[in-house]
Amino acid sequence: MGVLGDQRMKPLAYAFVLGLLAVPALAQQASDLNGQWHARVIANGNTIDTVVVINGQQYSMTVTEVTSQGYQYATSQAGQFYFTPPGHLGFQVLDWSPKDYQGQPMSMPPNSNVTIERMDEQTLVVTDDLCMRNSPGAQCAATFVREL
Repeated sequence: MGVLGDQRMKPLAYAFVLGLLAVPALAQQASDLNGQWHARVIANGNTIDTVVVINGQQYSMTVTEVTSQGYQYATSQAGQFYFTPPGHLGFQVLDWSPKDYQGQPMSMPPNSNVTIERMDEQTLVVTDDLCMRNSPGAQCAATFVREL
């Protein structure tokens, strides 16, 4: 993903991934979260899709942004979840791509925490904890739908 798009999407994308195991009932039944989850956001004319695949305590995530001019950027990462009761999840990045962009090295995305705001079998709404501390509001929330 482009540097600007990557910076805008990090809190939103992390919010989903980090929130998946944060509900205590689900932490006991992590297999309920296995599968593929998708969120789409339209921001400043750009379409941003986040797809997360959960398999036990492991995840992989791809964030794709298509600009209003038709350019496409994508990033991906993989790692582990760490549940902290009652409703927080730590997100540890173990691998990411791209590792360079236009000849410049890309740093590993930071580890993060999220809170689950609402959840049912098909929908998950999460907020990014760091984003909420800096600028509470709708821009810190993400709604994901289970696809598989």
